[in-house]
Amino acid sequence: MRLLYTEKGKFPDVFVSYLVVPCYQCLDPTCIPACPAHAISKRDEDGIVVVDGTACLGNRECEVKCLKACPYDAPQFGPEPGAKMCKCNFCLDRWLESKLPVCVEACPTRALDGGPLDEL
Repeated sequence: MRLLYTEKGKFPDVFVSYLVVPCYQCLDPTCIPACPAHAISKRDEDGIVVVDGTACLGNRECEVKCLKACPYDAPQFGPEPGAKMCKCNFCLDRWLESKLPVCVEACPTRALDGGPLDEL
């Protein structure tokens, strides 16, 4: 998950903000057809977009095509050669236990939520 940091102004009038840019679990994810290894898929039962890390070719082999295809830059790769793609998976392990993602539970302003669109 990306975190955008903005700092504006001059002391003593400064403004700092953070914007979390997760994977938005798109209805029609552009990263799926962009992946040459077919390592990205969307779960039929809940629409969560997941990555098979064992199938991912890594940042050197595929030239990060999934990242380039995503309008939100959700897929991320480490800087080391061969780093595999990772992205927010909506805390799938927690979701399967009927728990909300960590970012939703941790948001101090309750600005985040998760679940089926028709229930939000």
